[in-house]
Amino acid sequence: MKCYNLTLLVGILFIVASCKNEEQQIKSIPTESSAHRPFEDIDVPSLRYEVVAEKGDTLVDHKGNIVILPSNCFLDHNGVEVSGAVEIQFRTFDDPIDYFLSGIPMNYDSAGTNYTFESAAMCELKVTQAGKPLFVNQKHKPEILLTSQTKSPDHNLYFLDPQTKAWIPKGKGLIETVSNNSTGKKEVKLKEALTTNVPDANSPEFGAVLPQLEKPGLPIIEVEVDPRSFKELLQYHNLKFQIAETNKGFDPKDAEIEWLAVNLVKGSKEGQYKIRFRNATKTVVYDVIPVLSEKDYQAAISKNLPKTQPSKSKPIDNVATKQAELLGRIDKIIARKNSEILAIKKANEQANEAYRRIQRDTMGQIFRSFQIDGFGTWNFDRPNPYQIVIANGQFWDNVQTNLQLTTTTTFTPKIKSIYSNNGNNLTVINKAANYILGVSNNHLFYSKIFANFDKKTQGAMDTTDIVFTQLPDKQKNYLFIKSLFQN
Repeated sequence: MKCYNLTLLVGILFIVASCKNEEQQIKSIPTESSAHRPFEDIDVPSLRYEVVAEKGDTLVDHKGNIVILPSNCFLDHNGVEVSGAVEIQFRTFDDPIDYFLSGIPMNYDSAGTNYTFESAAMCELKVTQAGKPLFVNQKHKPEILLTSQTKSPDHNLYFLDPQTKAWIPKGKGLIETVSNNSTGKKEVKLKEALTTNVPDANSPEFGAVLPQLEKPGLPIIEVEVDPRSFKELLQYHNLKFQIAETNKGFDPKDAEIEWLAVNLVKGSKEGQYKIRFRNATKTVVYDVIPVLSEKDYQAAISKNLPKTQPSKSKPIDNVATKQAELLGRIDKIIARKNSEILAIKKANEQANEAYRRIQRDTMGQIFRSFQIDGFGTWNFDRPNPYQIVIANGQFWDNVQTNLQLTTTTTFTPKIKSIYSNNGNNLTVINKAANYILGVSNNHLFYSKIFANFDKKTQGAMDTTDIVFTQLPDKQKNYLFIKSLFQN
């Protein structure tokens, strides 16, 4: 019998678990943007999901961003609620390279004054059915929670108009922080659930379920189950999960895949569960049944047998024998109780360690949440507060040939903003290292300068010779360009 070891801690320890159905497939695909990209063959990739429109769903990507889709939240072009499968495309724009490659504009005009935006979180959500775009049902608006690196209240929410390419103000949104010191409901509920006393496995409120005997010929999946999630299984040792006979498409190669998340939930039938494995490109769901080996199964049956009636054999008159029997029964009771106490202690230790791990993983995590009234690009922005200067540049390549760049973009990696420039005039952030991206004849050039502008000096910086490096065409792809500017 083959045993597939896909061990991850699962259950209620997932703060948010995606409730995708069995048919969901997630994969990375290119997505058309409502903006002009510098390279037609390079774009920020999207994740694709399939959702049943009348059921809705909750989607969680590998970065922790959450999309909540209520049932019946999609309309066709006639304003009629759609049913059946719809395709969801979701992506986030996390840094200046994403803004540059996607062509997302980072400027905003207000009362004739032009501002450059600094983003706190940005995403794009599109929905289609049979290749045709769908629209938001205003009676059942979706909600998005984006991870952010700042909880500054200065950022407002904007929607990118797909026709005018202008940002439309949409209010503020909400800011929520998850941290060790938080007293918010999310952490308090989680902590209480993990640290309350484990009930006695023999008590009526425990509701223990007897696993089945392991069947030969069916695959076994070993999963470490959080004991606080499924109390009915706590008293059983060496518990395994066996693929149910109802599964038709079990793939043994799934055991070789590195999964980002594993989620175990109760099935619709008594004693049956569903186990879901998910990463950024694939999701699989199997019906499983808790089982025990022959030895453990017999031990479980013995433990769950009803108490036997008092013996009707001839009473024993020997006082010493009676005392020995009584002491023996007491020893067995003490041993059983000690065993139960150790099991409870171990369960609490495992649960508390899992809780500490969640604290480490989510400490300081910030979410910005908002409801949407349209599908497209949404952005939390504020006017860029940094001091800028205009640098006049003469552009050269590595062999001292003058470069004629059709577009240039400047940015500082740690600041979520970019500047689009005109000609050889470069907008740069003062007292900081600035990167310059230039495009010419579908080639990408890049350079780096340090802006050191004296406030007492009037006008722009003096003309500066800037030498660019051309990125080889074979390296001109999304991941490699991102890697160049990670620091």
